[in-house]
Amino acid sequence: MPLLKPPIDGMPVNQLAQINPTEYSSQHCTRYQCPLHSYDKEKLGTTSCLEEDLSRANLMKYRNTLSSGMIYISRTSTLEWRWTSTQRSVCAVTLLYISAATVMGLDLLPADYDAHIRPHGPDSGPVTVYISMRINSINEVDERAMKVVIEVYFRHAWRDPRLVVPEHLFNNTDVIPLSYGFLEDVDLWLPDPYIEKVHEMHTAAFIDPFGGVRLYKDGKLFCSQMFIITLGCPMFFHDFPFDEQTCQLELASYFYGNQDMAFDWDGDGITASSGIPDQLGNYEFSFFQENSTSCSTPGYVNGDYPCLRSSMTFTRRYRNYLLGVYVPSSLFVVVSWASFFWPADAIPARTVLLITALLTIISLYSGVQQMTPPANYTRAIDIWFFACILAVAMALFQYAIILQLREMQKASGIRQVKPLALSFLAATKDKTAANGGDGDSAGGERTKEYWARIESRLERWSRAFYVAAFLLFNAVYWPIYL
Repeated sequence: MPLLKPPIDGMPVNQLAQINPTEYSSQHCTRYQCPLHSYDKEKLGTTSCLEEDLSRANLMKYRNTLSSGMIYISRTSTLEWRWTSTQRSVCAVTLLYISAATVMGLDLLPADYDAHIRPHGPDSGPVTVYISMRINSINEVDERAMKVVIEVYFRHAWRDPRLVVPEHLFNNTDVIPLSYGFLEDVDLWLPDPYIEKVHEMHTAAFIDPFGGVRLYKDGKLFCSQMFIITLGCPMFFHDFPFDEQTCQLELASYFYGNQDMAFDWDGDGITASSGIPDQLGNYEFSFFQENSTSCSTPGYVNGDYPCLRSSMTFTRRYRNYLLGVYVPSSLFVVVSWASFFWPADAIPARTVLLITALLTIISLYSGVQQMTPPANYTRAIDIWFFACILAVAMALFQYAIILQLREMQKASGIRQVKPLALSFLAATKDKTAANGGDGDSAGGERTKEYWARIESRLERWSRAFYVAAFLLFNAVYWPIYL
């Protein structure tokens, strides 16, 4: 005889629940012979059991004993094992297709109940599902994969007026707390909310999944369960490291339209644990929930559909970037200005200073690039480093011009003029000769003085222009990004 065959073929579930165990005979039972454990001997007083066979078949998860008569329940997720004793024989086990809720008296479903049809709301309108969430923690913000891992308590409630709720079970209270397995035992209609842009979602569990159900007298069902959700979050880093990332959290009905179902926030809607800011070392966290309860998507078969939207905002804490990136790079730019005050003859000192500052800023920029999320567009930190590199590089170019002017001065003294000064010196020589003077010597001295004046002016202008340009850049940069 197959193990999962019902003892009485064709008998409805609700009729099986009403059968008196004493009416069973041995022909309705499958008899197994195996050694009994101590509690079996105490409860049944017989040498027959099915525990060994069930364990061997890996079907029985745990035993739930009810202290009413000789009925004992050992349930799995969908099947119930009913132990009975009769006057004439001992049925070790009879397998029934009934639920634990039915045996305990929670027979909520009328005969015409159909779990595939939604309940009606007031005036035969759409059924309203009330939703609330509590963000317990944010486990991870992955900028490279553009995802956020959050731990939430998801709660939803609705009223099914078709349920038959026995009032004697409430014992002067309005609600009965039940385990989440109640929804598996009773074939109820359930709403179909889902979260858009979810990469992965699973229930948190220890021994059993974390969750519960509350049943109210008026047929209202309140369900709560804990989930670990990996949520996709498009991120944009144009303002990095002063950026602010916004992740949309949208709950919607997967199939029902507005004509069949409505969503509404329950109580405060979305709340967050006060400890979240301490969990996020790099971000300030805030969230905002919208009041809209209807959404539309082009091409959706049912038109507008019920939805609830909220947004989580992650504002980056940039203090470590100020101290570790902006201040050091600024100091190297300021240090490069020292070359404007050193004599032009100190070639090794000025050259080493400028090249060292330039290479250090480039190295610092490379390190920042490795730690920050990649992007194919210009970010705020890229603009900053470009300005710093340009400032030091221009100081190096300035010193190269100064050295060129020095060479021109030397060439003027020995009439070996560089190409840049050739036309000017030729014109000076002709003018001096026309005036009857010593064109060669006097012209050379005037040319040398001319290049010396240009060198002196360039040094003075550089001291003012480079400092003013970098300060002006800061005056524009920081108001834009802060």
